[in-house]
Amino acid sequence: MARVDAIVSQEENKARIALALAKRQAKIEKALHLSVAVDSGKIYLERDGAVLREMAAMFGPDAKVSNGADSIPVVVPRGQRSVASFSDDGIVLAGGTIMAPSDASPLASDKNPIPPGGVRISRADLKAIMPNLSPGMRVYFY
Repeated sequence: MARVDAIVSQEENKARIALALAKRQAKIEKALHLSVAVDSGKIYLERDGAVLREMAAMFGPDAKVSNGADSIPVVVPRGQRSVASFSDDGIVLAGGTIMAPSDASPLASDKNPIPPGGVRISRADLKAIMPNLSPGMRVYFY
């Protein structure tokens, strides 16, 4: 049992280190990028350490999606991702995470369910950052 506890503790430490590295990389990244602070519900458009726009965000729950006898966990990602595509319907990240817009004002008043692992931002914020988005742009989740 002690061996299992040690392995679990080691994996938790690895996860904490990975999150700290993603946060650090986001702060020193010179190129334009998005930083997603999951714990505080904020997304930042940043370049070279400067915050160009701060946006509120809401996150879908962690869940297990079943396909017959198999199930896979679906969670809000952590670490580095990249923009795969974007449109007025939202931002799709490599790996499938969707940052979908909401017309609710304030964002917290949107009572529509957020898909597991999904991210919701205001439509006004999406429109404001769209001219700055490009496929391959880095997105750091921490």
